[in-house]
Amino acid sequence: MRSLIHCKREQCVKGSIFNLPNLISLLRAFTAFPIIYGIKHNQPIVFLWVGIAVITDWLDGFLARRLEMESTVGAIIDPIADFVVIASVMTFFTLHGYISQSLWWLMFFRYLTIFIAAVILINYTEQNPKSNLLGKCSVCVFCFYALGIWLSFNQLLMTVILCIFVTLLLLSWVQYLRTYALPILKKISS
Repeated sequence: MRSLIHCKREQCVKGSIFNLPNLISLLRAFTAFPIIYGIKHNQPIVFLWVGIAVITDWLDGFLARRLEMESTVGAIIDPIADFVVIASVMTFFTLHGYISQSLWWLMFFRYLTIFIAAVILINYTEQNPKSNLLGKCSVCVFCFYALGIWLSFNQLLMTVILCIFVTLLLLSWVQYLRTYALPILKKISS
């Protein structure tokens, strides 16, 4: 375990996948399975798995910065792990009629464009992509929405939570693209 926490800065920057923050991100991706299983079978342990997903979403980046293990690989693994969890739960809810297909496609297209912009950013600049606060907030609001579906919240409350989720999703999308696209455009034009 010690070797996971202490890796040489050069290895982490180059993209070592074997460090504690990256393993925490990967753990988050695997929480999708017990979350969906818990929702499908109406098991209260789903709260624990959602909590683990939310905490690891914050913890991986915190540890990467704190332990000076920020890396290009980590910057890619983190949003992919987010996507796996959110897309899995949203797909489950879409297939069962709790979420519209248009919202699923909006989320999918958002993640796809952010991923493509991040890959281009890495290739054209020295900058590593980073998450933004609005994106993290949208994940938390989606967790409330998902739990609201599972616990049968009041329809008005669910509509308000959904509106907040979609607003944060769109605002974070614009912020991501502005943050990623501007450096790329500056680099290409110079």
